[in-house]
Amino acid sequence: MATVEFAPRSLNEDFEDISEKDENATLRKVQLLATNPEFGKALTGEFVGLRRLTCGRHRIIYRHHRESDTWFILMVGLRMEGDADDVYATAGRLLRAGRLDAAAAQLRAAEERNRKLLEDIKTQISERRGRREAKKPRK
Repeated sequence: MATVEFAPRSLNEDFEDISEKDENATLRKVQLLATNPEFGKALTGEFVGLRRLTCGRHRIIYRHHRESDTWFILMVGLRMEGDADDVYATAGRLLRAGRLDAAAAQLRAAEERNRKLLEDIKTQISERRGRREAKKPRK
């Protein structure tokens, strides 16, 4: 099952302006990514590589990190076509300004966590095999 993580910028800034009702609806929608990763729609243009979920008038912009099977929520905002505060206009500004770099760092951190977890699991399996072999009577 995939995991879902929020970019710090999204948690710290995007949810300040969302009502509790819309926040709950948004979080329910985000939970769908863990069980149905292809749920959203691929974005185009300057947002190639990103996807979006629609939740009423809100858009959830996210990216998948295949190696760690983690979906990173980069931004949540209102769709207000033509408005300077439109979610896509804001995301474009953040992208061009490099403010979504924290999300890239988060991707790398998730990959490192999963790599270490896999190493730990392999070590535990190897140790268990060694203990079982040691317990076997020799012929």
